[in-house]
Amino acid sequence: MPLIGTSPTGFDAVGQSAVQIHHNERFHWLTSAAGITGVACIEVYDSLSLGKLIKPLRRQLADLYRLQADEDGVIDVTIKPVQQQRLGQGNCGPFAVAFATSLCEGRDPKYDLIL
Repeated sequence: MPLIGTSPTGFDAVGQSAVQIHHNERFHWLTSAAGITGVACIEVYDSLSLGKLIKPLRRQLADLYRLQADEDGVIDVTIKPVQQQRLGQGNCGPFAVAFATSLCEGRDPKYDLIL
């Protein structure tokens, strides 16, 4: 599992598998994973998914998962479909923890209902 280090974003590069909860610097928490579900890309689980990744999160992912980059330095990232919170609800932290817990327990967060 990843450890906080001294890289520009505070993340050390991780090896083959990891689950990480991120703060996107805009009052929002979300989860990423690599090597957990058998898919050869970085997977992002976001309860307020807008279909794109903002710059602070892209920097975190690039730093954390740099060992998974191809020969051109490109990291394949997929935003996974998961349960969405209602706008203005402010529950992104518990959603991120629930997504990470599901992944660590071998379940797909897509099928876990968060109440």
